[in-house]
Amino acid sequence: MSQRVSRRRLGPQDFAFLAMETRESPLNIGSIAVFEGEVPYERLVASLAARLHLIPRYT
Repeated sequence: MSQRVSRRRLGPQDFAFLAMETRESPLNIGSIAVFEGEVPYERLVASLAARLHLIPRYT
């Protein structure tokens, strides 16, 4: 299966974060989502998969 590789350059802000990152100081980004009620795992995965095409870097 062939994969399309994005050759888009990083923007200045993205490059600055990459340049500042070190083993001692990783610049990871995380998030938390709080849902009211129970959300079935399959429904969550399907919802994310349906939107993933909107972020070309992740396709």
